Amino acid sequence: MHVFTKLSRAARLLAFAALIGTSAGTAQASVIWTLNNFNFTDGATASGTFTWEETTNRVTAWNIATTTGLFFGNTYTSDDPLGLTTVDTNFQMITFWTGNWNLRLGLASLDALDTPAAHQELFSQEPLFTGQHGYLECANCAPYRFGEAGAWLSAAVVQVPEPSALALSALALVIMVAVRRRRS
Repeated sequence: MHVFTKLSRAARLLAFAALIGTSAGTAQASVIWTLNNFNFTDGATASGTFTWEETTNRVTAWNIATTTGLFFGNTYTSDDPLGLTTVDTNFQMITFWTGNWNLRLGLASLDALDTPAAHQELFSQEPLFTGQHGYLECANCAPYRFGEAGAWLSAAVVQVPEPSALALSALALVIMVAVRRRRS
């Protein structure tokens, strides 16, 4: 019985150490970007968010809506079976798709999306692709509506646990359950 008590104490300490270790084991992997002041030349607006994965340089989730102006409004969402997104490193732009409509956002560098910023300006390296002010919406890019100056992105960081931290948490849980069962 004396050996079991020592083992039980050691198991509890190991489980506690594993839980403590998980608090430091998070890595910034996702940045949620919010569209701000997105106004089109036809009076329509765009609002919403998208999630950028810095480790893979891709968009993993998005929910963006445009209102009716000269054209009807659209909803671009990762839940839409027709929805998809493309990342073009040549023109430094992200394109959100729903059916044949797409919303394009241009930046000076897509690497800027890796680092959260309170105010990330849009930029156009090629006005034909993202409009003069770095964004546009179009139906297979004819017809289209350009964005007006003044739009920007703001970010919030989502902390994602590292796999080693998740493994330590699972180990701690298994040890605590095993010690509990041995006692009863």
